[in-house]
Order: sequence, then structure tokens, then C-alpha cells
Amino acid sequence: MSKKIINTDDIDEKALLASIYAKKNPDRELPKAEVEEIQDRENLKTKDSVRRKRKDSDDYRTTFLNRNELKNRRCVYISSELHEVVQKIVRSIGSNDISIGGYVDTVLSQHLETNKDVINELYRRQRDKGDLIV
Repeated sequence: MSKKIINTDDIDEKALLASIYAKKNPDRELPKAEVEEIQDRENLKTKDSVRRKRKDSDDYRTTFLNRNELKNRRCVYISSELHEVVQKIVRSIGSNDISIGGYVDTVLSQHLETNKDVINELYRRQRDKGDLIV
């Protein structure tokens, strides 16, 4: 299932905020000082967002798109659609050293590390269910 990506670059935040304010207070015009304060806040958020995105993309690249040598390989089946997406990622933003298997291995390792507490809890619950004799 694919997610729809919405481009928000063309949205005029100032006009949007002014229209929201106008709907809440139809008989009062937004004071210039408040408009400037809102614009300053939005500009600061945008700058922080750009910095954060750049840092996130660098972190992603160093975490997932580095060479990962697989010594003991096993076959795992994935859907054709997912394979195509992963292949595009590896070919377009990965280095020549990374393979699809290396990328998938790194992503799966990160997933297991990030969610190990939840996985272990679910495992314990399932194991405990099996121990009960009815």
C-alpha cells in the first residue's frame, strides 16, 4: 500500500493563519504586530525544520546506506512491489557498495533494536500462554 505524499511547499502559511483568525473573529482585523509575530514564529519553525531534515537525511544515510557485508546469507521472500521500492532506494541514494540485501539487513536490524522491548514482551506473553495447562 502506498502513501500519498503531499507537497506543502506552495502553501501560504500567513494567508492560512489570517483566514483562520478571520473566521474566529470576523469583526476584528488581525493587528500588524500579531501578524509579524506569527510570521516570525513560522519562519523560525521553517528554518529549524530544514536543519532537522538535513540532519535526519545525513543520519539516515550513515545508518542505512553504508556497506553491510553479509557473511552467512539466507533467502527471504518479499513482495515484488517492496523489492522495486527498495531497489530504487538503493540505486538512487545508496552508494555503489550497498546491495539490496545489505540495505534490508540494516533496516531489519534497526527495527529489531528499536522495538526489542515490545517484541520481548509479546514473546513473554505468548510463551506464558503456552505454559498454561487447561
